[in-house]
Amino acid sequence: AVSGDSEGENLTNHRIYRGDDISAAGDGQEEGGNVVLNVLGLLDSAGDELFVIDTNEALARHFSRDTLLEWATVDTETTGLDVVNDRLVSIQIACASGIYVVVMNDDLDVGILRSVLENCGLVVMHNGVFDLCFLKRLWPGFSCSLYDTRIAECLITAGDSRGKTSLKVCAAKYLGFELDKGVREQGRSEEHTSELQSRQYL
Repeated sequence: AVSGDSEGENLTNHRIYRGDDISAAGDGQEEGGNVVLNVLGLLDSAGDELFVIDTNEALARHFSRDTLLEWATVDTETTGLDVVNDRLVSIQIACASGIYVVVMNDDLDVGILRSVLENCGLVVMHNGVFDLCFLKRLWPGFSCSLYDTRIAECLITAGDSRGKTSLKVCAAKYLGFELDKGVREQGRSEEHTSELQSRQYL
């Protein structure tokens, strides 16, 4: 599977932020860095369990149209980069209760996920324009309260990031975490999302 890794609201109101007070940061660069560091570190407060969902029964055990999440990090896996000719393989969500890999199939009522994400307090993506293209194709008119860590990095570096805004680069820069791109290549050929891949990219 492939994820688009090519190069709003007052965030301080969300309890997900930990560490240094954002308002106490020194200059703008440091302040912005703290914001990205805290957002990229959301998985630290996510549940440890990973759930693979591929039936409506499994989906109903974890989500309903009334589910209210304070925050969620979201990633999509697709068969390619072309929103017209390629398709979604999975929608991956990490939140306080766990990590969920929703495997797409024609029988799945994924409209439930639309309600969950549209009602979510904060949806975090990296290079969300890629994921949103596929989600808006699936759900015309879809919208959410989005924080895009790639856009944040571009703003923090005042456009001087020289194209180094990929998830791999940002994860290494702010978290000291090295993403294994080989895991993604494996998913591309096998058209499934492994547990390691899900934990890495969420």
